[in-house]
Amino acid sequence: IQDTPPKHIIFESHPGQPFWCRDEVVLLKETGYRFQHITRSLLGSFLKPISAGASIGPGFDFLATHESVNTNV
Repeated sequence: IQDTPPKHIIFESHPGQPFWCRDEVVLLKETGYRFQHITRSLLGSFLKPISAGASIGPGFDFLATHESVNTNV
């Protein structure tokens, strides 16, 4: 991941400790990833950005996007 980071990683993470303290989140953050929570409703699936200190709603699916990807396009 450090030498050739994929642009996006979809992963599942279950609560047990705060989101920012989970091993997989710490590793991805240190490697330059930003996070979005994949939420689902009757209207479909949506991505909700996760900022530091934000509470995570129900659901266990997340998208990590490498900082090299321009998401403002």
